[in-house]
Amino acid sequence: LFPYTTLFRSVQEYVTPGAEGSTDLPVVLTEDILSAAKIALAGASVVAIPCLGTTPSPAVLARAACAPKVMWWLDPDAAGQRQAYIGSRKLLALGVASYIMPTRLDDRDPKYLAPNEINERLACLTST
Repeated sequence: LFPYTTLFRSVQEYVTPGAEGSTDLPVVLTEDILSAAKIALAGASVVAIPCLGTTPSPAVLARAACAPKVMWWLDPDAAGQRQAYIGSRKLLALGVASYIMPTRLDDRDPKYLAPNEINERLACLTST
């Protein structure tokens, strides 16, 4: 229909490598595509999936439910933190424990962090 649809599909496939069949990598749920792309470019051994807003779609929740570990890394504002809590409760209802990235008021979105800062924050998720 629109050229944006094919562009979005290719961006979505880029930031979620192995999202179709691989379920052995931890999943990090972010609020926007740029944050997911920045996490993917940081080289962490995770699959970054953008929720495209604060509320994830059922397809995103279903993909996250297949992962061994799930972390919510939404924006540090009140709406993002509230939805991370609600989303973690939804995953818990599916039998999946998830983590919420601790944030402070002066904290920044993943898209504004350097790759080494992203890897430091994700170390607890990627360690065994």
